[in-house]
Amino acid sequence: MDLAELEVKLVQRPHSPLFARVADHYVSLGRFNEAEDLCRLGIQHHRNYHSAKVVLAKCCAAKNRFGHAIELLREVLVAYPGCLELEGFLTRWETQKESEPVATETDASGVLEESRVAEVQPSRGFVDDGRIVTGTLAEIYAAQNQFAEAIRTYELLKKQKPERIAEIDERIKQLEVKLPVGSGKLGVSNE
Repeated sequence: MDLAELEVKLVQRPHSPLFARVADHYVSLGRFNEAEDLCRLGIQHHRNYHSAKVVLAKCCAAKNRFGHAIELLREVLVAYPGCLELEGFLTRWETQKESEPVATETDASGVLEESRVAEVQPSRGFVDDGRIVTGTLAEIYAAQNQFAEAIRTYELLKKQKPERIAEIDERIKQLEVKLPVGSGKLGVSNE
C-alpha cells in the first residue's frame, strides 16, 4: 500500500495503529517533523505500541535528539531483549551522542561549566504557540468529530501555507457547518 492510500485509511480510522506505518513512510522521505507529530499523537491512544516508539526514536535521532531516542529504544528493548536491530540503533546513537559538540558556558558564579549541545531544528509542523500543524492532523481531528480543533489547526496551517489559503478556507467552511450549535459559530451538530 502506498503512502497516499495509508493516509486516506488513517483519516478514515484515526485511532488505528496504522499511524506508525504512515510515520515510518514519512521518516523514509525525510519528513521527520510530520512523523514525530503523528507518532506522538498516535502513542497517546496506543501507549504500548513498540513499533511506533521505534519510529519516534528514529525521528528524534534524525533531529540529533539522541538522548530521547536512546530512552525510547531502551524502553522497547525491555519488551524485546536481544533484538539485534534495536541494539544496533542503540549503539550507533550512543556513539553519536558522545560525539556531540560540547560547549562551555559560564554559570551564575562565573565558573565555566561544560554542557552538551544538541542541534534541534525548529519543526515545520509547529508554530509559535507549540501546536502541531499539518493537514493530516486537521483531517484526523475532523474524522474524530473534533471540528473546532480541525478548524483551529487549519487556521494555523494558513499562516504556514499562504499559497493554500483558498483551499483551506473552503475546507474550514465545510467544517464550520458541522460545529455544534452554541459553539460560537453557526452550524449544526453532526453527532
